[in-house]
Amino acid sequence: MSLNANFLNLHRCADDNGATTSSASRPSRRARIIESHGDGLVAALDRDSERLSNAIEEAAKGEKTLPEGLFETVDNLPGFEHDQKSFHFAYLVNSPHVARAFNSCPMIKITWFSRFVSDNFHV
Repeated sequence: MSLNANFLNLHRCADDNGATTSSASRPSRRARIIESHGDGLVAALDRDSERLSNAIEEAAKGEKTLPEGLFETVDNLPGFEHDQKSFHFAYLVNSPHVARAFNSCPMIKITWFSRFVSDNFHV
């Protein structure tokens, strides 16, 4: 038997009827699909999208909160007219992140307020 014949005999297999066929005539195997609910890209995207939605909800809550006593803080600033104070308070209500920063800085409130008045009122 030649080398090619031995090679072909090694790659032959019997079918259900006992006949031999070569491995080249068999259909290719299909990939096995593993179904798991906790693995893979879809599960990772599900987890990350839930974390992202929770972070957006928390950011939206924090964005709306104003500091306690903000009106009293603005109203008690000395040397400014009532219209200037009310305009600045309205600005702070529309910009809660600025209001939180303004209220947290005890020493520079007058400076911030003066700059706001000079930028928005023609004096």
